[in-house]
Amino acid sequence: MMGKSRDKDKGKRDRQWYKANKAKVAAYQHQYYETHRSEMATYGREYRRDHAPEVTLRKRIYIGKHKSEIAASQRQYRKSHAVEIAARSRQYRESHTAEIAARSRQYRESHAVELAVRYRQYRESHAAEMAAYKQDYRSSHAQARSDYDRRYRRAHPEYRGDQRRRADIMSNGRNDLQPGQWEWLLDYFHNCCAYCLKPLGDRATMDHMTPLRKGGEHTISNIVPACRSCNSKKRTKTLLEFLWGREFIPATPMP
Repeated sequence: MMGKSRDKDKGKRDRQWYKANKAKVAAYQHQYYETHRSEMATYGREYRRDHAPEVTLRKRIYIGKHKSEIAASQRQYRKSHAVEIAARSRQYRESHTAEIAARSRQYRESHAVELAVRYRQYRESHAAEMAAYKQDYRSSHAQARSDYDRRYRRAHPEYRGDQRRRADIMSNGRNDLQPGQWEWLLDYFHNCCAYCLKPLGDRATMDHMTPLRKGGEHTISNIVPACRSCNSKKRTKTLLEFLWGREFIPATPMP
């Protein structure tokens, strides 16, 4: 009992001494750490490795008890070290581009449903802010966007044709072709070109017998599968104009 009493008194005196000499103790600890940095780092790594479960448990308990203080300290640190943090983050992204892209892609694929729900909820609850931001961005980047569009159209001449094609589809009478109907057409023609009977494989294109530019409709009765060569040669001709005077000798008979 006497030994326990002496230990208790000694502990009390030590705490009182540390409290009275806090600045001196902090200065000594800082000096010691600076002169023994590598040894302490090695010891810390070894200790965490050998006592991983205990360290994790203590850390979890501490975070649970001091959550608000930790959050405040982190905010203050990020605020006072913003430049250094930005530089480190940029350096890390540049040196780990492939890994970051792979992790992001894997996360999006495994959380597709949750992400879709979150994005939809965000768009619905921030509709006014998003519309204002888009309008402000378009007005402040109008010239840059115009220059980009001009360069893109020059490098991708097919883009203008796609735009015109979509406009023709939307402006004509019927626009009711369903994906299942297109699959039925491919099966009906045995996945062969309707004009030259050549097997299409995975390179089938959709051709309008009466072109959209001449009032044709985007519906099953006006569409056939065609190879790229026949589709390109037909262009805006009607079916009779394209077939007039042509001889079709298929290289591979239709099955």
